[in-house]
Amino acid sequence: MSTTGKVIQVIGPVVDVEFPQGKLPNIYSALRIDQDEDKKAGTPQIRLTLEVAQHLGENRVRGVAGPTERDTCGMQRATSVHRLRQAHSRPLRAAATTLPSIASGGWA
Repeated sequence: MSTTGKVIQVIGPVVDVEFPQGKLPNIYSALRIDQDEDKKAGTPQIRLTLEVAQHLGENRVRGVAGPTERDTCGMQRATSVHRLRQAHSRPLRAAATTLPSIASGGWA
């Protein structure tokens, strides 16, 4: 069974997530967000896997979406996030040299 947290903040491909005390996922762990579309509320369908990049304190982690999974548009605070038992299958740390930098124009 996975541990569930909630989205606290979204900035581009970076998502901060809060987990229950004592249930913080390890660095490089995979997090999964599965949000169904809700036309009434105006929220889109989101299927996204994040990699934990940093522990922020206060039971919060910073997750990063990979270059092929960066669509956080429409994600809202308090969205459920599930910690997966396995690490991210395509670790971002291995692909860090291929990520665009802000100085080079970012994701454009």
